Order: sequence, then C-alpha cells, then structure tokens
Amino acid sequence: MELEEKDRPVHLALKQEFLLQKIEDITTNPGARAAARAELERLQALTITDQISLFATTEPESGPEVEDEQDNVQEKESERG
Repeated sequence: MELEEKDRPVHLALKQEFLLQKIEDITTNPGARAAARAELERLQALTITDQISLFATTEPESGPEVEDEQDNVQEKESERG
C-alpha cells in the first residue's frame, strides 16, 4: 500500500517516528542506521515551521475576571483558616 500524499504533516511525523525507531533498534545494521539518520535529518529540515507548539506557554491572564476569581479563592482560604 502506497501513500498518495506523502508530504502531509501527519505522514511526515509518522515517517520520522519510524526512522527514530529504526535508528534506536539494536538489530539495525550500521549502514541502514546511517541512512535512517540522514533521512531523518532531511525530514526535520523540511518540517521546520513557525507553527505554535501545542504546549506553548503564554503570559498569565490578568483582568477583572481573573482578579475577582483570585479574590474569591483567597476569601475562601481565609474563612477556612
């Protein structure tokens, strides 16, 4: 079975994962491992983008709603203590 759109991000990510596993496999011969490393480096160079990471950090929110919620939490803690 052949993929028709091998340049789609999901297919590139799967190919990179496959190559990583091939590189880490102790049964892979040195020549195949070197070829997998070269292919992985080529793919990684292609996939560098300016996309925002899923786990990107942002500055903490501030504003009336956040401050009111923080005040409510502090009031509840002082009532308990």
